[in-house]
Amino acid sequence: MPWEPWIFEEKRRLARYANPAAAQWLPQLERNPTDLIGHPDGRLETARLLYDAVYGARLNYALEPIDFQAGQQTIRQPSEIFGSRRATCLDLAVLFGAILLEYELLPMIVLTRGHAFLVVSRTLTRREVGAGAVRAEKGLFDDGLATSAGVRELRALVDREELFALECTGCAYTAEKGSAPERKGRVGGRMLFERAVEAGREQLSYRARPPLFALDLHSLSQHPAYQPYPIELPGIQNPPPPAVAEQPKEPGPQTGGGLLTLEERDRLVELLGMLPNIGSSAMRDSLLFGVPQPIRLSLVSSGAAAADLRHLGEGAHGGGAPQAHGSCPIERVIFNAIRMVDGSRLAAELRQLYDGAKGRAGT
Repeated sequence: MPWEPWIFEEKRRLARYANPAAAQWLPQLERNPTDLIGHPDGRLETARLLYDAVYGARLNYALEPIDFQAGQQTIRQPSEIFGSRRATCLDLAVLFGAILLEYELLPMIVLTRGHAFLVVSRTLTRREVGAGAVRAEKGLFDDGLATSAGVRELRALVDREELFALECTGCAYTAEKGSAPERKGRVGGRMLFERAVEAGREQLSYRARPPLFALDLHSLSQHPAYQPYPIELPGIQNPPPPAVAEQPKEPGPQTGGGLLTLEERDRLVELLGMLPNIGSSAMRDSLLFGVPQPIRLSLVSSGAAAADLRHLGEGAHGGGAPQAHGSCPIERVIFNAIRMVDGSRLAAELRQLYDGAKGRAGT
């Protein structure tokens, strides 16, 4: 099912098209990105690995310029991109932004007059920012949005190697020639990663296309109003509804809270620790009491689970329920977590824990 068009006036809403689950459409990676990200210049090397994977999909560059006079733009889902092997610059910027988010990088979509590309942190990851590291570009963004003046300042951070830029269309074939950065330096119609990085840097100072704005995808992914739209996944025509259609039954008095083994409890704490804003009361309430609609949250590895989350884990093993919320059937917590991340790789593992807890409760 195609996405609804993006309305240009709703700038921040563009971030909702960048669903990290898009990484499931990648061809087989040559190595695990997590093996690279901690290395010197590992953020750049992780991006290279992911770029090369999309390069191998043999996409074609659809030369459909961003038409701001029309007031809206259709953005292809990953299923459409990899199915038709066609993508515009905006399709590819959104796709790469989503994939880089999934693998802990910090991408920013930059829009100029008629083009889109990425700028990415070269020094920090999402996990490090979540632990309190301060980004060099932080002051350029207001609630995830940088104005044209802020975009111009990104070039200096690229020159200082705090950031790197990426011409996302470089991985897609075109025979078109020209003087624009995305037209130059192609070999066999496409760009190697090094040239794509160079072309991205050139875009930041290409006078024929004045900068418009930039979006910080990581920051916006933390905002409830900009959670990603559902996407079609490989082998699934449409995003499925939550696997469990109704609230699970609460465990009976004989089962107490001891529905998970100690090992399962620890794994649950680790998995729930990947949810953003886990220490917030809103997130805890969503886990404990559910949410009106399935909310799809992008995942952020937080390193260590918050104390409140560990308390949930203790309640799961029979060590007591969170005092702030009274009784906390662990089935409900897992069920609500699945609703939040349905369609992601995390959901499958949570479902295994849910099935185990439900089975032990005799439901």
